[in-house]
Parts: sequence; C-alpha cells; structure tokens
Amino acid sequence: MQDGLAIDFVARTIGDLHPPALPVLHAIYYKGGRIEILRQDAIRSTEPVRFHAWSAEAGGWIGLALDPSDAVPALCVKVAASP
Repeated sequence: MQDGLAIDFVARTIGDLHPPALPVLHAIYYKGGRIEILRQDAIRSTEPVRFHAWSAEAGGWIGLALDPSDAVPALCVKVAASP
C-alpha cells in the first residue's frame, strides 16, 4: 500500500523547439509550508513525453511548474491521478 500521492502526466510542446532554450517542467510537492521538487525534466521533443511523480507522504498537493520565458514554447500537459 502506498502512503503518498502519485500522478502520471504527458507533456508536449506547443510550437517548435529552438535549443538551447528548452522548456523545463517541474513536478513539485507542497505540504505545511514546505515545497519539494519531485522531478524536473527538459522537454526535448515535440512528441508527447510521459512522466510519473510521487510523494513520500500522504496529504499535501502535487503541482506542475514551468519557468516563465518568452524564449521557450508553451507546454500542453495532461494529468491523471495514479491508483
């Protein structure tokens, strides 16, 4: 039995990629004033990329963040809770 939270998500860029400015997607966990980075990945393809992130404890929130920049394309993200 898993005590923590888990999400699966698929990310893809909207528009063309122009390295070296690649979008970096961060999966973060927030609970009780504490923020933890669960995972961070540069999106290097216009094809959908699958991710899984989980926390070590129950409660709190899992969120996604993207560094704001006009130099990188926007992302489209589909999120699903894991069983």
